[in-house]
Amino acid sequence: MDIAELLSYTKPEGECLIYTRSLNPDGYGRVGNSKAHREMFKLVYGYYPKEVMHSCDVPACINPWHLAGGTHADNMHDGALKGRINRGEKHPKAVLTGEQVAYIRSFFVGGKAPYGTMTRLADELDVSYSTINFVRRGLSWKYSAS
Repeated sequence: MDIAELLSYTKPEGECLIYTRSLNPDGYGRVGNSKAHREMFKLVYGYYPKEVMHSCDVPACINPWHLAGGTHADNMHDGALKGRINRGEKHPKAVLTGEQVAYIRSFFVGGKAPYGTMTRLADELDVSYSTINFVRRGLSWKYSAS
């Protein structure tokens, strides 16, 4: 498929070019086994990035001006900044508050804390040792302001 054919299956909505031929359940256009916005990106920019992000946040849009290549981490960070991804206390699996995370991190300034600190914090906050360790190592609550 070339750019002209791909564009023939769109309708303009504002600044977006909405792909109308076939959509997957998440609202992304489908071209064979690929997504239409990925195919447009490849046709215009000459390569497939790890992920293609939409600046307009419209899954069916294939306007090349609205598409940017990036990594999965870039895409997740973009989604979080735009409020599309629940983080921190809003995450459905959150067991800590932002205040508790700040409290945990206050013990690990410089990376070290007295022996037994993680176990004591886990008992005090009624969470697992792993939960404390994930916060300490930055594997959870990565983008929290605390």
